[in-house]
Amino acid sequence: MANWGGRSEGPDFASLRRELAAGNYRSIYLLAGEDTHRASSIVEYLVNKLLGASGSAFNSHVFDGEQTGCDRILQQARSYPMFGDRQVIWVKRAEQMVGDAASEQALQRYLADPVAATTLILMSEKVDGRKSWVKACKTAGFYFEMAPPSGRDLVDWTVRRAKDKKLPLALELAEMLVELVGDDLHALDGELDK
Repeated sequence: MANWGGRSEGPDFASLRRELAAGNYRSIYLLAGEDTHRASSIVEYLVNKLLGASGSAFNSHVFDGEQTGCDRILQQARSYPMFGDRQVIWVKRAEQMVGDAASEQALQRYLADPVAATTLILMSEKVDGRKSWVKACKTAGFYFEMAPPSGRDLVDWTVRRAKDKKLPLALELAEMLVELVGDDLHALDGELDK
């Protein structure tokens, strides 16, 4: 697989944003890394774009991999959407749902033949790249590195986020805010809300 820049092992947030803006959607996403703020925004975007306001009530499912087993999640992934043609399944802490060999094999079988009407989003702050299911995600192009922005990218993110919130924020003020708050995107977002 191509190196998409830096230390990452797969396409990064910017690559994923460009892909989604072009209307290219995959059946499976593994959003791996510490940038849970932007990963959550990707999930929200996909739910809104693929399901719309009316479809999200019935066809948007959220699971916690620590509390829900792989069998239950894959059962939902293989089911038909209700009152729509698509469903989105978001699994937080996805690495926890594949704690044994049987679960890992079941997930790999699903990765090899995903259901067209399902978008499965696996999110994890830390994944073990040696695991076969992670390797399968990378090979199939489902893996996206969600590393938090830093330096100039962080300042640019702050300016864009302020613009999204319809706040005028000069570049110098964004730099100052980043210097004062640090690189925590949740905290920066909270400061912009004030």
